[in-house]
Amino acid sequence: MKKFGDNEENIEESLKNMPTVKDHLDKDQLFQRISSEVNKRKLVSRKKRFAFVPIFSAVAAIGLLLLLVPLLINETMVQDDSKSSSDHAMDTNVADESAEYREESGSAAENDKHQEELALMDQKSASNVIPESKNHETIVHGAVTDSQGQYIIPLSLVASDTADKSQYYNEFGDYLDEENWGLSHYMFSEADFQLNETSQQVHIDLPEDFSPVGRGSAGPSLFEDLLAAMFVPIQVDSVSFNESISLGQIGKVEELHLQPGKNIYKSYQAVDADKEFLVQVPIDEQADFETALSEMKIDEEMYHVTGTVPESADFSVHENGSELHIEFADPNMLSAEQALITMIDAILMTAKSFGYNEVAFSNAPQSKTGPYDLSSPVQVPEGANPIIPE
Repeated sequence: MKKFGDNEENIEESLKNMPTVKDHLDKDQLFQRISSEVNKRKLVSRKKRFAFVPIFSAVAAIGLLLLLVPLLINETMVQDDSKSSSDHAMDTNVADESAEYREESGSAAENDKHQEELALMDQKSASNVIPESKNHETIVHGAVTDSQGQYIIPLSLVASDTADKSQYYNEFGDYLDEENWGLSHYMFSEADFQLNETSQQVHIDLPEDFSPVGRGSAGPSLFEDLLAAMFVPIQVDSVSFNESISLGQIGKVEELHLQPGKNIYKSYQAVDADKEFLVQVPIDEQADFETALSEMKIDEEMYHVTGTVPESADFSVHENGSELHIEFADPNMLSAEQALITMIDAILMTAKSFGYNEVAFSNAPQSKTGPYDLSSPVQVPEGANPIIPE
């Protein structure tokens, strides 16, 4: 076996004996050929390597689409169905809520309308008398005249039964709004009252410049009637003064005995006034109640006074001791409830002025109206034209 070193020497010797080959090609040309050949091989190799990639990618993409499209379609359909169901549910819910809102709104509006009707009914069906004082209440009676000083308008101030009545009499003018109510100024706004119900007397300190005569020819008469309207209802029949006062033809007096008089009651409301009042209209002492009812039909427009009994109303009247019985000839003669209540108020106050304690009504347009139950005798009121202190 020959050693590797011997073979190497033989190869070198053989190479030395090879014939000499000369290449006459220019070096630059040779470099361009070699470079061109190398570039071609690289291009071919690149084309061969990437030619398969687009085809495979396209096939893979198509396959992936074939797999995804059904899923996307199903998901879209599910979403559409879900959205449609959701939209339908939302629309249904909105419709239900809208219907419920309309129903609630309608119910609320109907309830509000009902409340307004009740309030309006209460307002239109108001009684202008105090049937009787409630527990722990008492009535302080005051009086003023209409704006022209023609008639007496009695007033009833509701007070606590533990209150000092003299104080309420002294402050009575503070509870009045004569200008807005269409009334004359309260005559006793500067007077001082000392009431003694036990002795049924009252002492009044009047201002130094006070004079009923200075209020016109009717002044002295109005002065007496005002005091009677204030104190006769509580059985006070005597009034004394701090000094003698002139009462016109009567002369000067230091004490005045109060006498109840017969009066019928009509309705008074001045132009643009806020309140309506029952007003006393004197009637002849010899007049009976049928005459009183006839007089209560007459309006007195000059004094803003209207009748409280309809012109077409007819009654039959019977007396039974302290009870007065009134029978309506036609129960359909009066359909407006407020007019009926006002008429009952006026009849009861007139009956009280005539000395009756209760009134029984028969064949009335309604068995119940306002605060009244006309199916049984009705007590005469304790006072007219109530004033509730705030």
